[in-house]
Amino acid sequence: MANSFDFEWPWQYQFPPFFTLQPNSDTRAKQLEAWKTLILDFHKLNKIYLLDITEAQASPLFNNKAINRKLNLEAINLILDELQKQGNVEWLDKQKQRCYVFWRTPEEWSQMIYKWAENNGLINTVCTLYEIINGDYTINEEFHGLDQGVLKKALTALEKEGRAELIIDEENEDNTLIRLLPSDYEGGVYRPTNRSRANPLAVSNKLLKELSCDGKNKSYSSTGSNVFMAFFGQFVTEEILNTRRPSCPPNYFNIELPKGHDYNKTGRRTLPFIRTKYSLKSGKSSNNPRKQLNGATAWIDGSVIYGTTRSEAESLRAFKGGLLKSMDEDGLYPALNEGYLSYLSPSRNIQENKMKKWHYRVGNSFAHENPFILTINIIFHRWHNLLAERLQAKHKNWDDEKLFFEARRWVVATLQNVIVNEWLPQFLGKELPEYQRYDPSIDPSISNAFQSAAMRFGHTMVPSAVYTRLHPKYCETSTIRLCDSFYNDQDITKNASVESLILGMAFQASEIEDVSIVDDLRKYLHGPPEFTRRDLAAINLQRGRDHGLPGYGVARKMLLPKEKIEKFDFDQMAALYPRYEKVIKNELPKFYSSMNEVDLFLGGLLEADEGLGPVFKEIILEQFQRIRNGDRFWFQNTENGFFSEDEIQRINDARMFKIILSVTEYLDLDSLPADVFHVPSLETDKDLQCLSDLIEYPCKLFGENATCLALPTIADKSLQCLSSVAPPVCRNSEAETYDYFTGSGLPYALSFLFLFLFIVGCIVALFILVNIRKRTISNLRQSVKQQRRNFSDENSCIGTEWMGKTEGTRDVIINFLADRKLLTICLLNKQMLRSIDLKHVQVVEVHVSTGGHLHYVLVRISREYDIILKFESPNEKEAFIEKLEAFLGRIGIGRQRYECTVNQMLKTAITKADRQKQLEQFFRVVFAQVGVGWSESYRAKAKYQSNMSIAKERSFKSFCTNTASPFGALYRLTRNKIFSADPFMADLISDDHPVTEVSIIYYILDHIFPRFSDSTFSSSPSSLPDELPFTEQKLDSAFSNLKKGKAPGPDGVDNNIIKLIYQADKNFLLCFFNKCLKHSCFPDIFKVGTIVLIRKLDKDPIDANSYRPICLLSSLGKVLE
Repeated sequence: MANSFDFEWPWQYQFPPFFTLQPNSDTRAKQLEAWKTLILDFHKLNKIYLLDITEAQASPLFNNKAINRKLNLEAINLILDELQKQGNVEWLDKQKQRCYVFWRTPEEWSQMIYKWAENNGLINTVCTLYEIINGDYTINEEFHGLDQGVLKKALTALEKEGRAELIIDEENEDNTLIRLLPSDYEGGVYRPTNRSRANPLAVSNKLLKELSCDGKNKSYSSTGSNVFMAFFGQFVTEEILNTRRPSCPPNYFNIELPKGHDYNKTGRRTLPFIRTKYSLKSGKSSNNPRKQLNGATAWIDGSVIYGTTRSEAESLRAFKGGLLKSMDEDGLYPALNEGYLSYLSPSRNIQENKMKKWHYRVGNSFAHENPFILTINIIFHRWHNLLAERLQAKHKNWDDEKLFFEARRWVVATLQNVIVNEWLPQFLGKELPEYQRYDPSIDPSISNAFQSAAMRFGHTMVPSAVYTRLHPKYCETSTIRLCDSFYNDQDITKNASVESLILGMAFQASEIEDVSIVDDLRKYLHGPPEFTRRDLAAINLQRGRDHGLPGYGVARKMLLPKEKIEKFDFDQMAALYPRYEKVIKNELPKFYSSMNEVDLFLGGLLEADEGLGPVFKEIILEQFQRIRNGDRFWFQNTENGFFSEDEIQRINDARMFKIILSVTEYLDLDSLPADVFHVPSLETDKDLQCLSDLIEYPCKLFGENATCLALPTIADKSLQCLSSVAPPVCRNSEAETYDYFTGSGLPYALSFLFLFLFIVGCIVALFILVNIRKRTISNLRQSVKQQRRNFSDENSCIGTEWMGKTEGTRDVIINFLADRKLLTICLLNKQMLRSIDLKHVQVVEVHVSTGGHLHYVLVRISREYDIILKFESPNEKEAFIEKLEAFLGRIGIGRQRYECTVNQMLKTAITKADRQKQLEQFFRVVFAQVGVGWSESYRAKAKYQSNMSIAKERSFKSFCTNTASPFGALYRLTRNKIFSADPFMADLISDDHPVTEVSIIYYILDHIFPRFSDSTFSSSPSSLPDELPFTEQKLDSAFSNLKKGKAPGPDGVDNNIIKLIYQADKNFLLCFFNKCLKHSCFPDIFKVGTIVLIRKLDKDPIDANSYRPICLLSSLGKVLE
């Protein structure tokens, strides 16, 4: 904020009446206009956007401390209401306590922001609000630091114009997880329900644990899915979902540890569980249950590659050739993080050995969770750089910005194609319906059922260990244990190489789609420092309860209405899925009272038979349809103009298989199966290398029976089915806890000791400062006393000036300058305070205190505030009075001496503040009187003008009324001029042609005004129509057109009188006019007009054209006309 002293205040700001609304309307209007300009200018200079009325009076804008005046709240509200009328203020609450002040309108801001985005190549780019108003690239822009609320209004204006799309922030309802199924909270609001539901850890240990192995069941995926497909599912999830952030403060829903559980060794009673961050606007009632927030966009927009903010994208870029920054010139691996980006923190024991700056710099903040998800991120890192290099080779004149965003556009499009057209059909076992068009009415937001249940189905497909193959031509393999790879991924990825990880994942079948989850996820999943291992199965169950998901039975009835099952119980579930008949009938009732209470995640796993069951399949299918069809930037949408038909076909051809071959060093057509999301099959991949090392097993590819080929299974959850290549047991497999207080006893005690010593030190310091101040004041007083004793100037005197009740006192020197008739007051250091001119003063009053131990003298001079002096002793007081009287005597000014008590003197004294108040009161009264005087003057002027109009009207009426004998002075003047000037007129004057008044009038009419032409009028009545033309409406119109204030005609009847007659009896005049019209006979008084000559101003009276003839008709004649 700029310093208020830098602001150039208008002259009215130093004028006290400016802070009081004036009673006169014109004065107030000017005052309000000045205030409106001042408010907008002040807010613009200081870049203030929000005004709080409760704090307004403390602002220098409304409080001028220099003149001790401030604007009251009523006046502030009135001014802001005026600004609201012209669009510069918007109230934020009904009580009108807070408002936006728009010194630029949102529309003006929107144009500036769009121009900035256009100039910087940011069109079709996602930018956060923070980047726009606080980013490094907007420092020189006027909207840098703009209030976020104003920014949203500006972006909304752009959105209405179709030039921007506002992705609402996380606290907005539009970015919450939506509900495909009804919520199931205790009380229907936000509290998770635990009725008839068992402990999640107990359910995990009993129902989700790996089944015993007899050495024959190899646990291969029944749909032919491979490990690459399983981890690509995690990649897809992190593209559209981020619900790992806790609310603030964290909201815990801990899981109680059952007796005998392995986690009991930690000494803890519960497994920490933090509820998902939620919208603070939700969870208020059963009609508005808690709504969880998604920190990522639901669209497939490449945020997992480029980050979710512009700052993240900038940190990933090389700013050269449109490339993403790589670790070295070969571009195979991303650059090291070096602290630029924040990634998910791993467990404490790993944190101590690894630092975040060692991580690769990628857009996915969860990419370093394991080397397999990181491998996929590296693939797309290379894919972007490959496209950027090809574009640069083709378009050599393109700059870095153009290359980067063009490559990004193609990467996002291919990602959309791979996810929806390749990965999803393999995961679902069926394809999405054919794409039709973009539908703006569709909400692509992620559903709770998708996030907390259905999409977690992939956890059952993750193996406990993953193969790596060093080279496609050599069939040697090694393994990586999953639980040992958490946040230890970078070394593994680099040592094993991306190619070897791809080969291993592509040829290894995922775990069979069933109810079990491997121990690496179910027991040894990484956790926070306070509990380093977690049970992912139990977490999934608890997450569903946290999000208020209904039971499996309820969900099945809603999602599969065609089944028409009235009561879905355990027996019916067992009949539908005999694979788990014993579990459903014998074990499930021990934990749940009915199928309606079974957690949706567990129910979805129990229905898995050769892939996803119908409930989960319906949830996932519905979700991806909304994501695709609700995305205006979807690559198949031809209406947005992003891609042509040919380009869309090229994107469809860019399969994941081709992408991998393009970005890897030694992989070729014979290295990978054509569909990289399932293991090879005898039917489609006969020519691949190392097929002899693979095991054949029956599977179904898209519902068709096939023979799949996969590497041997390497471990089940209980490690009872390990092959000869089994990985070692997980290191650091035991859960650890971290007590933040343990080992901190001494620092904790020292902190309190330091706090105590700090308080004591502050008290001691204050005591010392007080003593120093007292000593300083005492020394100063002694110095002043010494100075007074040594002061011997006859024309000066030292005293203590009393300035007021609250202003205090100060030591001053009073100087008597007789030669200039001046009395001056200055500080002891000679700094001038006051100068009083006594040239026009006749008498000075001197008030002297009597009695008591206080010695005061008050000097009162007309048109000045009083001088009140205090002295240490009576001698000093009398010495001052003697010098003052001598000074007044020398300059010839009289003095009057009064004696009073000190209290009386100070009570009646007029200080500088009192004088200021008197002046303000004077000006206020003067301005009020000026306003009253102006108002009275205005009324007098209006009355005068009215009287003038009445006099003119009466005079004109009198003139017109007297035209019955028009031969007056005007006629005679005209006659004389014509008689003397016109030879033709002279010819008329003879004995045969005597000059008469009538002949002169006809001459004037016929010769001086020759504009009239002879016309022949038929005297016979014309034929009339059956319907007479005079109607009441026509007569109303004619009478209403009679103007007020006009002169009457020859009949002397005023127009107002005629109107009153008509209003009294309309039928009479209507009948009268129609009778006259019918008989073609109108009275002469209606037809005859009186002609009067009026001389034109400043015209030659000799010239007849200098006169204007007017024809005066009677009022009824005007109506007829």
